Formats: sequence, C-alpha cells, structure tokens
Amino acid sequence: MSKSILEDGMKVVFRNGKESIVLGRKFVNMRGGFFSLDRYDNDLYNLDTPDFDVVDVLKFDNRSWVKVVEVKDFDLSIEECLHIHIKGNVTTVTLMDGTKATTTCLPEDNYDENTGVAIAYMKAAIKSYSRSLKELTK
Repeated sequence: MSKSILEDGMKVVFRNGKESIVLGRKFVNMRGGFFSLDRYDNDLYNLDTPDFDVVDVLKFDNRSWVKVVEVKDFDLSIEECLHIHIKGNVTTVTLMDGTKATTTCLPEDNYDENTGVAIAYMKAAIKSYSRSLKELTK
C-alpha cells in the first residue's frame, strides 16, 4: 500500500487490529485521537511503532466496506476498473463499460490480491474486447 491511494473517508486497519478513518492528512479514531500521515513512510509503515503500520485500506461502497487493492508489478491501467471487490479468496473486477469477471483462488493455493486482481482484470478485458470485436464484425 502507498500513501497515494488514500482518500478522505477511507478506513485503515493497523497491524494491532485497531481502525481509523482518513481525514485530510490524519488517521482519526472514533475517540478523536489521531495519527499524522507525516509519521508514516510512503508504504504506510509507522515510523514510531510497527503496531500502527497500516495493513488494510477499505473504501465504503454500496453499503459495505470494500478492500482497496494497489496493483503492483503488472502493466494494467487500474483507472479502467470501475470496481474491485475482494471477499475471501474471490476477486471481482468490473470495468468502466460494465464488463465483469470473477476469479477464485483454489483452496490449496496461497491467495495473493495482486494476482487475483490481475487475473480478474484480464478476464474482464478479454470479455470486453471479444464483445467489441463481435459488434465490429457483424
């Protein structure tokens, strides 16, 4: 995760299990306490204590919290994705044109968010391109 993905209203989960909301340049908890983003490096590791390293970032979408995933080491334009939803070992990607694809990690494999998003994205892109090609060749 990197600071660049943070937006006001997102929820962060720290290594110790506590949660805060992103407001401006702070992580604010329900009791009014806060951590300044200045106390975090670009990868959201706390400079003072590892207990407050950010391990998850969530965004409120359609009446539920959805995990925000930063895709690394894969050449895709995440801006083309309207929605990324991760629940357990299932990843669903919806493209801007409405094309949706889902991928499920096998129980015997270790789930990796980046791989799940990349595979779901590629499946959705193939569906979208196939649909466009069919319409062009009518």
